[in-house]
Amino acid sequence: MEASRPYPARTGIDPALLSLETALCLAHDRNPTEARQLAATKMVRIAPEQRTPIVEERAREVIGALLSGAASGPTVREPRETLALPPGRM
Repeated sequence: MEASRPYPARTGIDPALLSLETALCLAHDRNPTEARQLAATKMVRIAPEQRTPIVEERAREVIGALLSGAASGPTVREPRETLALPPGRM
């Protein structure tokens, strides 16, 4: 999260991608709970107009990394359900 400190909370895509990249690293580092929480929180808070295909693709990569470490449960279910919601419905 240190990389996102220079950005205000709602500046756009860059902080969202940085947060999802951090979540991806956490998932690869076998910290699924923290990865899930960060990814789900970021997807809930991102403005609908900023939920672009690249942001959604990065979120899917986080889910894929979580799936490779855990077959089911809230670790994977919450971000997957969040991503399935239409923009602005989170």
